[in-house]
Amino acid sequence: MLTDEEFRRILPLLSAASMQSSDELQERFAALLQSAATADPNYLPGFAQTLEQISADEAQFLDRISAFLIQLSTGSKSPRVMEPLSESLLIYIYDKAPVL
Repeated sequence: MLTDEEFRRILPLLSAASMQSSDELQERFAALLQSAATADPNYLPGFAQTLEQISADEAQFLDRISAFLIQLSTGSKSPRVMEPLSESLLIYIYDKAPVL
């Protein structure tokens, strides 16, 4: 049974998720719903608004950027100061970088 607080967290997500026709985005909403319902400390309510506004292709591109940056930072002993990604690098990531 959900508490009142949990119900208030997931209700907007249910509404937004029900409007998605993309299987990919529905899976992401399902993961977000699970995080919201289980009070995951990494849950951020703004993610729902982002998911509502992007396409499945854009979500996959964000996955590629994330994977690329994780791969770039692996093995680094100190935190890196990231410069903005150039247009050519973004094109490379879009075309070639694997999704983790």
